[in-house]
Amino acid sequence: MDAAVAWGHDLARDLEAYSAETLSWVDIDRGCLLAGPPGTGKTTFARALAATCCVPPVVGSYSIWQSSREGHLGDLLKAMGATFDEARKAAHSILFVDELDSFYSRSADSRHPDWWTAVVGALLEHLDGVVGREGVVVVGATNHPEMVDPAITRSGRLDRITAVLLPDQRALAATFRVHFGEDLAGVDLTRAALLALGGTGADCERWARGAGGGRARPRAR
Repeated sequence: MDAAVAWGHDLARDLEAYSAETLSWVDIDRGCLLAGPPGTGKTTFARALAATCCVPPVVGSYSIWQSSREGHLGDLLKAMGATFDEARKAAHSILFVDELDSFYSRSADSRHPDWWTAVVGALLEHLDGVVGREGVVVVGATNHPEMVDPAITRSGRLDRITAVLLPDQRALAATFRVHFGEDLAGVDLTRAALLALGGTGADCERWARGAGGGRARPRAR
């Protein structure tokens, strides 16, 4: 995720300048949509971004908001508003909105159009409405960017779409090294990474965990 990492470092520098009042909020890139297959580290990136920027992470998603209380439309909208309010109070902050493809394109979905008009409209209002969100950087994540309502990704909202691709051999070797920790110290993991091509960072974690568990369990006699 080289492009995402480069954007994150630029954002960290901009937020530092914003804190020092040497950069105006209008000059800061205030949003990004991470798009890529499941397990490629979009959520991990959002956590790391908040840590790098030394700001609190705030998390929301359609499923989190929809599961609030009775799950009625009013409950969902209140929960969404509460998350944005939390991010504003913590500003500057990183607000991570997962599963953004859950906000279906209103023009492509004929089921319950009134529901989706209200839900997507509320999200758009929080992104750039009258209340504003100075100090709040919104990072979205999706496995299917083509399903996201285009109004969400228009200019001034989450208009920067950054691809988070499957890791190459170099990245897989580095990911294995992180998850193995002190185990296999000094061992070249290039061959393992070659065999793992096509896998994700989440797969590497699972394989490393399985290898560790296999060593820890006593062999049956």
